[in-house]
Amino acid sequence: MDKTIVPTNFQSWPKLKALLPDQKLLARELWCNPFVTPSGCYAIDIEMFSVQLGFNSQNVMDVLKYFEEIKLILMD
Repeated sequence: MDKTIVPTNFQSWPKLKALLPDQKLLARELWCNPFVTPSGCYAIDIEMFSVQLGFNSQNVMDVLKYFEEIKLILMD
């Protein structure tokens, strides 16, 4: 069995299936960005992250809060 760093079934995870396309893009970027550590803990600059994705920073914060509500991520 081949193993990859990024799961090939990422888009079919139950918590991701119901997300909107922009939310899925944000989730994938959180999972696959260059700052990800093996433990999955890292810091991101919301403003820079928003610019890279072409989203409004307030919208990104709203989605991140939603992800936290559905227990997809933990934020500090």
